Amino acid sequence: MALAAALVVCGWAPTASAEGHQARPDYVPPGEYFPRGTWATGFAAKVQSSSFDRPSGASETRSSRYGILSRSGYFIANRFVVGIRASYDVALHRNTDTAGAVSIVLSKETEQSFEIGPWFRYYMPVGNGWALFGEADWSFRRYFDEEEFGGAPPRTTTGRGLAVGLGGGLTYFLTKAVACDVAGRASFARLVETSGGRRTRADLSDFGLVLGFQIYLPEFVF
Repeated sequence: MALAAALVVCGWAPTASAEGHQARPDYVPPGEYFPRGTWATGFAAKVQSSSFDRPSGASETRSSRYGILSRSGYFIANRFVVGIRASYDVALHRNTDTAGAVSIVLSKETEQSFEIGPWFRYYMPVGNGWALFGEADWSFRRYFDEEEFGGAPPRTTTGRGLAVGLGGGLTYFLTKAVACDVAGRASFARLVETSGGRRTRADLSDFGLVLGFQIYLPEFVF
């Protein structure tokens, strides 16, 4: 399914040569796609479904999360890039009371969050401009949340903590230096919330789709 999505986004499908073999496109990098010493930078958009669990009380928050992210790094070995990842998310929450037999909507929230931390990715070229990859990251996460209870004044909550992410997908070269990415990603965070002078612990899990592009600069000079 991710392959079909990438074909639609990139607007390309492989074609066969007269001999029955796939021809190598002109823009595919010669030799190694991702050589050691290459710089990479890119941007992406993401859509996620998240779950916020607070062990201290019988409540659960489910939401849709939308965001943008930037990734930049350096290939310390062929196909292996290490760098920095930063992201900004906006989420709309619906809080539900799960203690009784019937779930009751308690409130609605709007959350903004920011993450920054190291990012790692390993590529596995599969030919004709395509490559599979697996990636991981961990980051410091900080967020601001505003919660509305009917006609009552909104309550603000801030939080911070550490998050770990894992993902995988595929990339396709549009030119010798630009490729588009399609990836699935899951992340898990352990956060400390502060609201009204009280501090509580919360666990956050996100699952979603990331779509973006990367620029590869073998001879980049600062």
